[in-house]
Amino acid sequence: MPKASKSHQVYRALLHLYPKAHRKAYGEQMVQTLDDILADQHNTSEKVMVWIRVGSELPFNVIEENINNLGEMRMGKQAKISMVIG
Repeated sequence: MPKASKSHQVYRALLHLYPKAHRKAYGEQMVQTLDDILADQHNTSEKVMVWIRVGSELPFNVIEENINNLGEMRMGKQAKISMVIG
C-alpha cells in the first residue's frame, strides 16, 4: 500500500470530528471519494479549489452529523426507557 499523502492524512484526521458511527459507516468511502476527486484535478490550483470546497463544507456537515447523532442517541434512550416503563 502506498504511503498516504499529507492531504490524505489531514483529511483522515478531520474525519475524527464526525461521530464514530458515521466514520465507521462512511469514513473509508469519504476518503476514497476525496482521493478520486483530487486525482482528477490537473494542476495545483484545481486541487486547492477542491480543498477550499472541502474546508468550507466540512464544518456544516460535521455539525449536522453530530446533531443527528445526538438525536439518535436521545431517541435510543427514550425507546429503552419506554420498554422498561411499558
